[in-house]
Amino acid sequence: MRFDTTSVYENDIKRLSKKLPNLKKDICAEFKGKTIDEILAKKYLLQDAGNYKTIKVRIANSQQNKGKSNGFRLIILVDRISETVTFLKLYSKVSVDAKENVSKKEVREFLKIFKKERVSKKLNLIEIDSYS
Repeated sequence: MRFDTTSVYENDIKRLSKKLPNLKKDICAEFKGKTIDEILAKKYLLQDAGNYKTIKVRIANSQQNKGKSNGFRLIILVDRISETVTFLKLYSKVSVDAKENVSKKEVREFLKIFKKERVSKKLNLIEIDSYS
């Protein structure tokens, strides 16, 4: 399986990792060893376009020990055909810059950025096993 990131996600991870050094490890724990079907199961579906699904994933913050409800949200695009997961947006549920939810308009904007970066080959490939 392939994991890519957009520039929006890269900016989010840089900003949030300053305060939360275990963030990348938490993200790895959520995806490591999982199949596409396991990633698609029990997630909050934001948009379904056949083989492409935009999903919101809840990720626990290991530094808080409060579970997934007080952790992070990661908006991902899953391409079932190529078995590619693209990280579109990361945000915290509890912090100074916490965000309650993303709007449909924001999701459409993240997808526009993804399409633009995919065409211009600016998506970043990450190795989930050694990401932290």
